[in-house]
Amino acid sequence: MSYKFEDYTIKLFLDRRDKDFGAYIEEIPEISAFGDTQESAISELRIVFNEWKEIAIEKKIEIPSPFESREFSGKFLVRLPRSLHKCLSDRAKEENISLNQEVIYCLTRGFHSAA
Repeated sequence: MSYKFEDYTIKLFLDRRDKDFGAYIEEIPEISAFGDTQESAISELRIVFNEWKEIAIEKKIEIPSPFESREFSGKFLVRLPRSLHKCLSDRAKEENISLNQEVIYCLTRGFHSAA
């Protein structure tokens, strides 16, 4: 499938050292550009993306899909230290819940405290 620039998540930031704006595509962070204004950074990013896309197609490089078009199953495998696995299992047992529920609780609590 061929994606357009507008399909991707654009992130902007202020480069305090150079006093200009940077922009990058979150799904393809190696594609970035700078400009004197946010608008010029985005405009430059569009040019860089289009040039990168042409090269990617020519060289048969996989073009990442935009986040919005991705489907998530709700499952993923995580490898963790045995000590952490034991700690989580012990806490789940104490609360009389499954290990899965304990991990979801910890992740959710971590996201809320980080926000």
